[in-house]
Amino acid sequence: MTATADQVRFIINAGTAQQLFGTPFGNVPRNALRDAPQNILNFSISKQTRITERIGLEFRVTAVNALNHFNFASVDTFLENAGDAPSSNPFTFFGSGFAHPAFTNANGRVVYFGAKVTF
Repeated sequence: MTATADQVRFIINAGTAQQLFGTPFGNVPRNALRDAPQNILNFSISKQTRITERIGLEFRVTAVNALNHFNFASVDTFLENAGDAPSSNPFTFFGSGFAHPAFTNANGRVVYFGAKVTF
């Protein structure tokens, strides 16, 4: 069954569009869809202290994603698999279907502590 141009939302600029619709030019403008915004705050603080004239001590704390906002991975942007059914595994990008969010890389807050002695 062939779809008409009025029945579809996106037409890819490819040879398939030439075969189906008679023109190789699709109807998708640049940046037509937007992904979810990223909300990341990385924070680091350090304190240097002199123990003696020759020995120093530095403490460091680094927080990655300090506000603990989840930032999900980007959605699948390949129009070629728009009709594919989503995969049963939500942690894979392959076969997920166009614009289906894959919930990977949604890491929470990570805090690193460190100390360095200099002499």
